[in-house]
Amino acid sequence: MENYYIYQLVSLILLLLVAIFAILIPGIRSRRRLKEDLMALSSGSKVCTRNGLLGYVESVSDDAVILSVEPSGIRLEVAKWGIREVLKE
Repeated sequence: MENYYIYQLVSLILLLLVAIFAILIPGIRSRRRLKEDLMALSSGSKVCTRNGLLGYVESVSDDAVILSVEPSGIRLEVAKWGIREVLKE
């Protein structure tokens, strides 16, 4: 009977380890990739903001980006943390 509890404990630990590798690791990789993309951001890059706005980067500063949004060419200043994705052409 005592071995039964040990097997349950080992199974629970293994399940937690699988959950960590299946859920946390991909999130860490995607955040790292976004950080690298934001560091390499340059004029002319197409980005999508967290609110769903699509635009082209006109200029980049330390903590903000000036976007040009089509069709009328409206210029917006967006914080870098507000960019969800750097789109590949």
